[in-house]
Amino acid sequence: MQHGSVPGKHCLSAVLKKVLCHDYLQLTKRAGAFLENDEIGCYDRLVNNQVLMVMTKRGLPKSVTSCIGDLRDNVVHVVKTIYGLSSASYGSMTDKPLYGPGQGSTCGPLFWLLCYWVIVTSLDPSITAGRFIYVCKDVIVELTGVSFVDDSSLCVMTEYIANPELIRLASLGQYWERLLFSTGGAIHFKKSHWYLMSWLWQAGIPRLATMRQSPASLSLSTGANILPDVVPRIEPTKDSALWGCTLPLRVIMQNKLKSYEGMPSVDKYYLRAANTPLRICCLLKLTR
Repeated sequence: MQHGSVPGKHCLSAVLKKVLCHDYLQLTKRAGAFLENDEIGCYDRLVNNQVLMVMTKRGLPKSVTSCIGDLRDNVVHVVKTIYGLSSASYGSMTDKPLYGPGQGSTCGPLFWLLCYWVIVTSLDPSITAGRFIYVCKDVIVELTGVSFVDDSSLCVMTEYIANPELIRLASLGQYWERLLFSTGGAIHFKKSHWYLMSWLWQAGIPRLATMRQSPASLSLSTGANILPDVVPRIEPTKDSALWGCTLPLRVIMQNKLKSYEGMPSVDKYYLRAANTPLRICCLLKLTR
C-alpha cells in the first residue's frame, strides 16, 4: 500500500494502481468510491515516545532507542544562512516538546514508515473493501488503497449498488483518520475530496453517473472536533489530482494521445496496440 521511501517500490506504481482501479470498474461496470486524503504535516506531528516504542517492538535494542530519545530531547537547533548561524535557537522543552524529526531529516521517512506500519496492521479487515476478482474467480486481490508517504487514496468497491459502499467508505475514512490521529497526524477533510463511479444503464448501454444522477454526501470528523466536516465531492469524469499528477479516465486519456504525434514510432505503436488506461499512463509518464 505504501510506495514512498520503501525499497523496491516507486511513486509511479501508486499512480498505476489507481488507474488500474478505474480501468477495472470500467470493464466490469462495478461501483466504486474513492477518498483522496489531504494529510497535514505527518512528519512534523509524530509522537516521539510512540515512535521509540514501535522501534523497540520491532527489535531495536533499548539502549539505542534511549540514545535516540535523549538526543531528540536535548538537541539545540539553529538556522544557518549565508550570513552565518542565527543567534537565537530552539529545542524541545518539557512544557513544549518538539514532535517528529522535522522536514528534511534523513530519519523522517523511517519514523513515518514505523507509524504507518502501526496504522495498516491495525485496520479492521472487514472494511478493507477493494476487491479485484479474476475472471475464473481463482485469484482474488484485496486492496484498501494506495499511499505515497503521507498522502493516501482509499477505495471501496461493491457489486452494482452504490449506497452500501458509501457507508463502507465513511467507515474506512473515519477509521483511517482515527488511526492517523493516534500517531499525531491529521487530515484536512475540507481540502480532501471523494468521488463515486457508478453506472446508469440506458437501452443496454452503461454510462458513468454524474453527481446529479447519483446524489450522495460524505461527512467525517477530524481530530478532537465533535462536529463532522463535509468532504467535497467531485465529478468522476474530472481529473483527479493526486501525488502531484492527474489521473484522468479512459476518454480523457485517449484525447491526450493526439498531443503525442511527435513521439518515436515504437511508442506510437504500443500506444495504438494496447489502448488501455494502465498502459497509456505508463507510457505517457515514461516519455515525458
